[in-house]
Amino acid sequence: ALGAGATGPPLAEVFSPPSKASVGGLSSRGMRGHTPLAAYFDARVEAMMSGVWNATNPEGYFIMLSAENKQVGPMLRERFSRASTLAVFEEPRTLGWNDAYGYGSAQGTFILRTAVARIMSTYFTNSRVFVDPADIFVGLGATGVINQLCMFLGEEGSPVLVPAPHYSVFDADTSSLAGLRPVAVHPSGGGLGPLAVSDLDRFLAENPSCSIFLLTNPHNPLGTTLSRTRLQEYVDWSRINKVHLIVDEIYALSVWDGSFTSVIDLLSGRRSHSPRPSVLLRKSNLVPRSPASASLLGST
Repeated sequence: ALGAGATGPPLAEVFSPPSKASVGGLSSRGMRGHTPLAAYFDARVEAMMSGVWNATNPEGYFIMLSAENKQVGPMLRERFSRASTLAVFEEPRTLGWNDAYGYGSAQGTFILRTAVARIMSTYFTNSRVFVDPADIFVGLGATGVINQLCMFLGEEGSPVLVPAPHYSVFDADTSSLAGLRPVAVHPSGGGLGPLAVSDLDRFLAENPSCSIFLLTNPHNPLGTTLSRTRLQEYVDWSRINKVHLIVDEIYALSVWDGSFTSVIDLLSGRRSHSPRPSVLLRKSNLVPRSPASASLLGST
């Protein structure tokens, strides 16, 4: 269904909206965004699953519901494969039908997600946990990723738990468009140490509408790393209290003494498709940091 010799996600993954079972824990805005993309969406999925017309499928469909022509796919694939300036197309067998010249998966191209998953499995985890490309989502920059998460996981005006001190741009990332209210939380014992679980409990008691815990590890701006035990406490607390934990690990590959533990290690073997609580990772340090660097989001 993806074209001769191509590999990638099935069309059901590319074109189908998430099932109702996967939307728990979304904000009211997130639920509104869960509606079908267009009135003709179901018909388009059915046509794609049944197959487009070609010489070997004379009963296939001519799909005229969207601005892409599947009939010219083989010709475009062959032309792209001959374009020496486009190195990614030198191995057309790695491309999905929609990755190269059509509406692809909203998660990002399969070939990119596979490469990112390999890097994360190799360099981000101490236990060499396998990261599934299906759990990788590609976003448009750090600010865009955090804003989208806040839009879909938090109600407008609700507080976001942010350990103090914190990266100052988080204030705008969470509030300027999503309309959430970032609250800097200091350790009850003073100092710059990590928050204790009792600090989290105290905050939640005072702010029961909180649904997001925004964490950086390694810390920005302190440069410290969380111990495995402390990070596990945060994960457990988030699960128990049904709070979405967003972990910014942008400086993971800038730690040289082996003290960094990725939250991926703590989730190994405990994967669940239960939508809430969820742990979300924003990765943008897979290439040298620059204003144009991509932010990569994986969810488990």
